[in-house]
Amino acid sequence: MVNDSITLERYTKLKKRGLLVLQHIQGNDVQSEIRKIEDEIFSMLEPQSYAGNKGLEVKHIKGFDKTCVVLQQYVPKDPKTMTTLEYFNALELLKKQVKEKNKKAKR
Repeated sequence: MVNDSITLERYTKLKKRGLLVLQHIQGNDVQSEIRKIEDEIFSMLEPQSYAGNKGLEVKHIKGFDKTCVVLQQYVPKDPKTMTTLEYFNALELLKKQVKEKNKKAKR
């Protein structure tokens, strides 16, 4: 779940913010503390570039196309014509099957 110290720190700050919000709901004056922790959280986020051939949009499109190619090998229906639910169900099922196959291969 938590893979590195940055992720752990981010979740810790989110938890702290959540607890402060609960205190605020109870009537405590913690607005300045909430704003401070929110600023810390937002400063940890790096801006993403969506433009250009190395942008986030292009990466998502390429990732989707690669996934469709893999799914086409295992599913009789064209993944690009599937509904969102069908697509993600097929993808999750394939992941599960690969995981089980790898477990059996290790034995």
